Amino acid sequence: MLALVAAPALADPLNDALNADGSLCFQQAGPGDGQQWKAARLSLTRDANGVPTMRLRLEGTGKPLLIYSSCAWTAEGINRGGGGRILDATFLPTSGVTCYLRTNLNGDSEDAGSFPVAWEDEGRRMQVHLPFTVAAWRSWDTKRQATWPDVKPEDRIIRVSRAPAEACAELNARFGPKK
Repeated sequence: MLALVAAPALADPLNDALNADGSLCFQQAGPGDGQQWKAARLSLTRDANGVPTMRLRLEGTGKPLLIYSSCAWTAEGINRGGGGRILDATFLPTSGVTCYLRTNLNGDSEDAGSFPVAWEDEGRRMQVHLPFTVAAWRSWDTKRQATWPDVKPEDRIIRVSRAPAEACAELNARFGPKK
């Protein structure tokens, strides 16, 4: 006779938070040390297929930078390559959110790379570690594919804290796939 053993489910704080709240909003309190970003808004929602998605708006000098990513919880081995080698020396946690840059919001999107996000204080704070080049838009108009601006080393780490949902209302309404 075959016995079934129930294995404990791996924790997934990202999906747990989205299941509880529907969407999550974060904002940057002020510019980080030496950063060009004067403000940051980050929204976590689900796309039409139920996949967690991140919308990130960074404001500094010039036009804002808008980034759209599909995300997933990584229980272990985040930011690790072959043999456990750390890929981004600025990110040390072994679990967190992995986000995958999107290049096109109106159809198929090529793989544009990924970046790790630290999930801190039970989801009250997040620390985004952007790559040196990102797929991004400079306006709300997403009919065209993303461009590839470089991100300066001092601008790569974005620290955000939970904010009321209304702080992300415009970002959610204006930036993302069109129905």
